[in-house]
Amino acid sequence: MSTRMPKAIVAATFVVALFSAGCSSSGGSKASFCSLWKTYNTQFKDAASLKDLGKLQGAIGNLVAAAPAEIKADAVKVKTAFDAVVAAGNDPAKQAAAAQKLTSGKDVTDAGNRLEAYTTKNCK
Repeated sequence: MSTRMPKAIVAATFVVALFSAGCSSSGGSKASFCSLWKTYNTQFKDAASLKDLGKLQGAIGNLVAAAPAEIKADAVKVKTAFDAVVAAGNDPAKQAAAAQKLTSGKDVTDAGNRLEAYTTKNCK
């Protein structure tokens, strides 16, 4: 049995933490972040749009850059985890290891949960 996990599935799992939640060291404005989040939430709504990992990675980078100070560290943590999945390339073993790290890491999960809470509260 293969341990290969399609990158689109890994990306979809990860992006839920950032988009359905939902880099400079200073924070951006809530309005700018929420506007960008809404745009990307619509743009990456379906699985087909998640296949372009480069485009998705760029969107996540833009969200990190726009993140307000109170969620900046969480956004960076989630982006770092996603970058590891993208860096795995087409190597099934590396993909599986990156995906497992992504979904089993409490710190990444907690960061995703905080981002989700923030966007639910602030990005209506």
